[in-house]
Amino acid sequence: MKERTIVIFLLLSHICMFVFGEQLTKENSYYDSFFISNGDTVWYKLGSDWSDSEVDWLINARTGLFALVDTNLNVITEFKYTYAYPFSQGMNTVGASINNKWGVVNKLGEEVVKFKYPHSPYSFYDTILKKEFYIFKKRHKEGVIDEDGDIVIPFDRVEIFNCGYGILQIQKGKNYFWYFLRTKKTILHGTQTVECSFYKSGKTIIIDEKTGKCGVIDTTGTFIKPCVYDRNEVKKFLK
Repeated sequence: MKERTIVIFLLLSHICMFVFGEQLTKENSYYDSFFISNGDTVWYKLGSDWSDSEVDWLINARTGLFALVDTNLNVITEFKYTYAYPFSQGMNTVGASINNKWGVVNKLGEEVVKFKYPHSPYSFYDTILKKEFYIFKKRHKEGVIDEDGDIVIPFDRVEIFNCGYGILQIQKGKNYFWYFLRTKKTILHGTQTVECSFYKSGKTIIIDEKTGKCGVIDTTGTFIKPCVYDRNEVKKFLK
């Protein structure tokens, strides 16, 4: 009788493993636990998942697709994303992909940028505007979209590079420009080079490569001093 009871117990254990998900093995011992979503197993690790945010991307063990899940194991989105960046460093939105098309999702699971871009975006955060921005590429041209899904710079630029401090270097045709997000001001790059290493005062040196003379510009694109000074002389205006 005792042996029969043990056999029945083992049989029930195997049935539970089949229904409620695999138990910890050498292959999945990285995880702490799992839950079931629509009959599929979703593993998670308490020590790392949700460490940077109240939501995180978890993967369906059967399909290999991601969904957004909160700390109470509420599944916010469908398991439909083939890849997604984590909500790290306080980000409120992140890039994700569906069938090799990229877009942007916020913490509520809302798709704020449509999934139509062939390449993963480059994201950056402006500390003054307190806003996240994304550089996307479409038909070999780049543009900038903000966290609300609004197009900040249209897709007619050859290349856009984030210099930090809310400043972008833009190539359009054969010309290069500085674009200042805070003031939407555009300055022809031409022979001028911005150092983009700003002092606490919010100022940096700008150099006219033709004359070798230096001036001072701030993060709004305003010229504080024209390019008429020697390098050592212009430093006194940075304080």
